[in-house]
Amino acid sequence: MGCFSFSFLFFICCVFLPSLTFSASISTHSIIPDFTASHFQFKDTRGAFLRSQNGIFKATIDAKPPSSKYYFSIVHSDTNVIIWSANRNTPMSSSDKLLLTANGLIVTNQQTGQALWSTPQFNSHISAMQLSETGNLVLVDAGNNTLWESFALPTDTIVMGQRIPIGKSLQSVVTDEDMSVGDYRLEVTDRDVVLQWNKMNYWKLSMDPKAVRNSNKAVSLMVMNGTGLYLLASDNSTVIQVALNGSASFRSGRLGPDGRFNIVRPPRSRSDKRELEFAGPFEDCDLPLYCKEIGLCRRKPLGGICSCLPEFSHQNNGDCMPVNSSLSLPSACTAARNGSQLNSSISYLKFGPGEAALSCS
Repeated sequence: MGCFSFSFLFFICCVFLPSLTFSASISTHSIIPDFTASHFQFKDTRGAFLRSQNGIFKATIDAKPPSSKYYFSIVHSDTNVIIWSANRNTPMSSSDKLLLTANGLIVTNQQTGQALWSTPQFNSHISAMQLSETGNLVLVDAGNNTLWESFALPTDTIVMGQRIPIGKSLQSVVTDEDMSVGDYRLEVTDRDVVLQWNKMNYWKLSMDPKAVRNSNKAVSLMVMNGTGLYLLASDNSTVIQVALNGSASFRSGRLGPDGRFNIVRPPRSRSDKRELEFAGPFEDCDLPLYCKEIGLCRRKPLGGICSCLPEFSHQNNGDCMPVNSSLSLPSACTAARNGSQLNSSISYLKFGPGEAALSCS
């Protein structure tokens, strides 16, 4: 009987085990070369393969449903806020690989072997990849010297403890599902922090009612901590500060796909939502594209209201089109916007005092 049971168990294992797949376990704090990860390999942990010492942050290869675009990212565990992403403009599939070798960190296309993203070349070999309790992903050598860190390459988000020096910027995503670089930028300058749309300034931190200027020294960097957002001089004195609502163990400032810079903190209780502590610009009408083509934005207490010029009507998609359809923008206008037709003749149609619409042919 015992022999029969053993034989039957052996038969089951031989038949069924080859078809089973097992998810790898998550490492804590550090990983040493050589290491390989994919979303498929860590599917039971939603692509998470490394967590910080106390599990506050995790490194993942994941996608935001319903998107099938996967990104190598650092995520705050409790809130699932993505604080950094590597391959923003070159998304992965669920089977594409992240490789950690002694020479670098690289994201590759599984089918072609093409590099989708990689760290630069280093003068010494990588000894370990570490994830700190602040969310900083660091590559170190055998002497524990930092060769590379994610905090030095910010994406669209700043977190507590991260320092963004002058000349560095945050760049928005296209949408929450498409993490490619969008049209908005938060730039740290020697005088201020500015928001730009296609390189045109539309907001400054010093303009905000919550901002307090302490000195006229040149700005060296932007930093956020448990009490607020600060622009510091080279001697670490405060140039401009924005005090936030009490101390917090975690808060993040993100430049969203709408061009607004929001600072949020986790819910204070399980029944609460994430708390918005700061928004710049606060007014909807100060955003470049809050209203669509030829739209007018009117300030209201609860947000901007979009309307159209006289002789124009609102479309279902939010655009304003001439009531007289014969005056609608010709196809050449659309082509010109897409860059496929650069020689279109552009003019304006006048409807009344101070009222005009773009036309091109």
